[in-house]
Amino acid sequence: MGNATLKNVIAPAGTWLSLYDLVNTLSPTPVAVGTAIGVSMLEGVAQLNVGATKPDGTAWEWLRQYDYSECEAGDPGFWILAPYVDALINIKVVG
Repeated sequence: MGNATLKNVIAPAGTWLSLYDLVNTLSPTPVAVGTAIGVSMLEGVAQLNVGATKPDGTAWEWLRQYDYSECEAGDPGFWILAPYVDALINIKVVG
């Protein structure tokens, strides 16, 4: 089940953002890269990528409205891009 969800946050359109950076703006305690985190799409669509550095746009998966995805413990990074308009997401620490 994971920990309680954190408050909702907007992923602004047009730029890849680290979900770890976003979760750390919301979490009362720091969340280290490599910790499993999950993201729920509340409004909009986004692209997700697991990798150590900002994606170059060639490898990603869709996250559509009402979808949920999470990275695995030990992953080197977790990235989101709202390609068209801002996306409203919810992030939680899974492990």
